[in-house]
Amino acid sequence: MNKKLTLLVLSTLIAMNNVQGTEVAKAIENSDKEVFIANENNKSEQVIYVTGGEGNLNDGNGSFENPYQNIRTALKNVEDGGTIKLIGTVLYTKYETHVDESPLPLYINKNITIEGNTEFDGLYLRSPIQLGANVTFKNMRLEMLPQTILGRSVNKKINSRLLGEEVAKGATIYAAGHELTLDKVNTKLGTNADQENKRPYISGGAYKNTGEMGKKAVINIINSTNETKISGIYAGDYWNDREMDVEINLNGKLVDTTIYTGGDLGILKGDVKVNLSSKANVTEFDKTNHIGNLDVTLKKDFFSALLNLNGINNLYMEENARVSLPKNSEFNVDNATLLNNAVIDFRNLTMNPLINGNFIGAIKSSDDIKGSAILLNNKQTLNIIGTVSGATRLNNCGVEYVAPLEEGHDYVKAYSKSTGEFTLIDRNTNYRIEEAEVGNTKSWSAIKEGQELTNIDWYENTSEVIENPVIAPGEFYNEYFYKIKYQDEEGKNMDVMDAIDHLKVEVIDEDGNVTGEFDDFDLFTTALGVRFHVELENDEYSEVILEIYKPEKVHGKLTLRVTDMKNNKIIEKPIYVVKDGDDIEGDVSLPQGAIVGSIISADISNLTEGCEELTYTWYADGNEVLKETNNEFKVTEEYLNQNITVKVSAKNKLNEIGSLSGTTVKSEEFAPVIKGVDDITISASDIDRFNETGKLDKVTATYENVDLKSEITVTGEARRPALGTSEVFELVYEVKNSLGISTKVVRQVTVSNHAPVISGLTDLIILEGEEVDLTKDVIAEDKEDGEITSITYPSEKSSELPVGLNTLEYSVQDKDGNITKMTRRVIVIGKTSNIAPTIIGADDKKITVGEVDEFIAKGYLDGVSATDDIDKTVEIKVTGKVEKPASGTNGVYKLTYILI
Repeated sequence: MNKKLTLLVLSTLIAMNNVQGTEVAKAIENSDKEVFIANENNKSEQVIYVTGGEGNLNDGNGSFENPYQNIRTALKNVEDGGTIKLIGTVLYTKYETHVDESPLPLYINKNITIEGNTEFDGLYLRSPIQLGANVTFKNMRLEMLPQTILGRSVNKKINSRLLGEEVAKGATIYAAGHELTLDKVNTKLGTNADQENKRPYISGGAYKNTGEMGKKAVINIINSTNETKISGIYAGDYWNDREMDVEINLNGKLVDTTIYTGGDLGILKGDVKVNLSSKANVTEFDKTNHIGNLDVTLKKDFFSALLNLNGINNLYMEENARVSLPKNSEFNVDNATLLNNAVIDFRNLTMNPLINGNFIGAIKSSDDIKGSAILLNNKQTLNIIGTVSGATRLNNCGVEYVAPLEEGHDYVKAYSKSTGEFTLIDRNTNYRIEEAEVGNTKSWSAIKEGQELTNIDWYENTSEVIENPVIAPGEFYNEYFYKIKYQDEEGKNMDVMDAIDHLKVEVIDEDGNVTGEFDDFDLFTTALGVRFHVELENDEYSEVILEIYKPEKVHGKLTLRVTDMKNNKIIEKPIYVVKDGDDIEGDVSLPQGAIVGSIISADISNLTEGCEELTYTWYADGNEVLKETNNEFKVTEEYLNQNITVKVSAKNKLNEIGSLSGTTVKSEEFAPVIKGVDDITISASDIDRFNETGKLDKVTATYENVDLKSEITVTGEARRPALGTSEVFELVYEVKNSLGISTKVVRQVTVSNHAPVISGLTDLIILEGEEVDLTKDVIAEDKEDGEITSITYPSEKSSELPVGLNTLEYSVQDKDGNITKMTRRVIVIGKTSNIAPTIIGADDKKITVGEVDEFIAKGYLDGVSATDDIDKTVEIKVTGKVEKPASGTNGVYKLTYILI
């Protein structure tokens, strides 16, 4: 260090201890100064208080009754290991500036805790924060206002050059190689909804190389609330290269859900360890500008269906941690360790997952340890370059549905020295895992054995209605029984003694909420006022018994869902609990008239909303003739001159409602007639006119000489198909006469949209200066327009074309606006041109044995070349080969040179 720099450092240190506190922030601009960092073990019980933040430096004594008025005073007087308590909102808005006029950070160089006196108290800053020691922010609000550029660029990448533009990363906490802890910290800026995502960033580095760097950056975000959010985390430095390890312990939310393990501009050399707890919402890791390992631990009970684990060096998953890898992601890690009940679901991946090192499953130490779990689809193989150890369940993690295994498929491959095991538990019991070794590879595949129970179903596969459930005197509940049968893959009923152990029963309310579930033989009570359990009746079926014990609470639609967890089969039965007052209201209407052969549709648009599972009972002259679940009635000859009516009922309603009037069936001569709707083909250029006015061209509609054309309704329209194709569109023409009888006719409209084709563009070979008609025999034809004469010919004249290969363009446009461009090759031969290509240097030659290898390496082309005045460059192909003759002999070899 030179003398001048030493003097600067000393004067700065003196200023920190003896003059105004504004110098504290200013001092960190010199990166070579020495800062004393107290031993963390020297804990202090000192607690001082501060309020306001920018008051007189000499006001207050730090007590609760007389707090300091300036944050600088509090930072100066707090002991290493002490605590600063914030009362109200403490401001830090009068900051010192960098040489580029950006705010210098609030510098904290003592191992301290900054804590809100209440959770509503906090710190409000217009500058970054930088640590010079280990600092904890606890139980407080931390509001960091991003810097606004006033017309000057601070950094090309990190900041903007736009006048008045906000620089989000200006609100950053720089750990600077120290330990930063945010413990139950509310980072919300103000109350404006537009500021919801304006949260502080965190960097493991320092602000523009200021301050004193520690040896390892540790970032802890713990005890998070709903308002503990961080805009983004960079393990490295925004500006400078750094060499250090970084540890990130995250149990909170990020706005930018990517963790950047390097710097923004600077490169980080060192290992990064990330621990994600249950509240973390990280979706991926960006290793740009990072040289070193990335190790990730998913803590106990962590879950994510969005996290991309690709590129991790060492993955460690604690008990009950689960990741369902998202679509379009990859899984390529070095090593993976999964503790008991940790689950990785690979099924969404389109590529095989890969572990380049070792895979460690749970170590079985008791019967309670079932192992970790992996889920794979039947087209995937988990490839492990290293070894497998421990116990891992394959395609089983509880009651979740997983497709049945595929026999013979290799689900896992690893190094042959692997000692681990993959097991099947509870489900897929008709399979076993088979291990096989081929060379240095061990594989685990599924082998089917024994009879497989493949299906459960209701004996009566319909919905049920419970009307006005009332508990009789002396009773405690009403029971309702729903039988379940079990079948093998041939449809034969099977013994259910084993299968009943694998049933799960749920009751689901109208909103889709699971109100209770049963997966044991005990009664289960739900908030709905129902209980349910399963009983074995005989060897062919069991029953789900639904008990209503609080009828006043039970109303509306319930869904009884039964899951056979062993065979991944789900069946559901709707149950409608209806009571007095649940009536259909509104009306049902039918068309005024109909003819034999037509279809009558019941209009239910005016019925009460919420009617479910409607049933239509149709009558002819008062006699019931049909009961259906759809609203259509086919009129046949037997109903001629009869009056058709309908009544509608709903599963969740007590009454039924009939049509206001009936439909009288007439013979075909009472129907109006539509003519002129033959199928047609139009071109794409005719679409707009056809849709606007052309649908009714030459179309007529009459009934008893009355013109009904104005009454025709047309449903559907023509659209433009893809270029080079034709597409058929159906239009429905309908008209109704005074009797209420309608006629419908379906018309097919084919739209053709093909580009024109130019023919006759064969290659031409002419002499230099030769006059040739470049339009001769060139024809353009279009599938819709026929021959097109308006061809755009090339502007060049043949006599003016240069020697060599020339490419000329021809184009044509059809009425649909489709343009075709094609090219033609014209080869011009000069008066002194060499038309045929020439090989040079392919003469007979003698070489020694020592020259053979070099001659072969050059592809037998040493000294050989070719020229062509037309194509300019040509490729030489050599057939035959040269070998080394036996010692003491000569060899003659033939090579053939061919020009391509």
